[in-house]
Order: sequence, then C-alpha cells, then structure tokens
Amino acid sequence: MPFMVRAALANLNRPAAQTNPLRTEQYLQTDHPPPARAYVMRRRWLTFLLGVAVGALLIYAALNYHIVRARDGLHIIPKVDATLAGVYVDIRPFGPADWASHPDLALALLEANRRDLMEAAAGDALREGIDRLLAPPER
Repeated sequence: MPFMVRAALANLNRPAAQTNPLRTEQYLQTDHPPPARAYVMRRRWLTFLLGVAVGALLIYAALNYHIVRARDGLHIIPKVDATLAGVYVDIRPFGPADWASHPDLALALLEANRRDLMEAAAGDALREGIDRLLAPPER
C-alpha cells in the first residue's frame, strides 16, 4: 500500500482533537475571516525588500573588501578599487607567481599595513619548495 494512502487512512481513524483544527467543520462554521489580501501583500513586499537590502549589503561588501584566508585565519582587507575581482582569496599556497597575478590584492595588503600576510605566504611557499628539494627521492 503506498505511503500516501496509508497516511490518509491513518488520518481518518484519528479523533477530531488530533486533526488540523483549521480543517474541522466546527472551525469552518465560525466567523473567522481568511487573512486579508492587504496583509498578505504587505508581508510579501517586506520579504522582497529584506532580500533586496541583504543583497545590496553583500554587493557593497564584495565591491569594497577582500576576504583573505591565511594560515592564521580569515582577514578582511579594504580594496583599493571597487571591483568584484578577488572577493575571496586563499593565500596559503601563494608563491611569487601568484602574487604577480594578483597585484590588486598585493597593493591592498600593503596599503592596509598587512605585509605580514604576504611574508607569511611567501615564507610558506619557500619552505615547501625547500622541502621538495631536500626530500629523499621516491623509489
């Protein structure tokens, strides 16, 4: 027997107190009006406007800040130019070539006095390169 049929039969056997009170004959015979159309429309507009406000805040943040993932956590760095490029950047595996391909991020880090993040990422890349060179050859 399909699930929906079993559920419908189970609802038929329940006493009226356990069923949905809005669907009982007693409720339908009372003078409860349905929700006003103006209330429903107002609620839909408020939901829409809340979505617009949240979207506007997210676009503002994406245009004005870099979210940088480093070894010691996330950092929020102000952008130099308002663009959508480089909103989230993981600098943990960055080497010199990566910094050359992200000049806007490098400039933003320098202007925010966060040179330590660049040095830590470069030091990690240098350390990994040395480890690869000094590692015993695989057989």
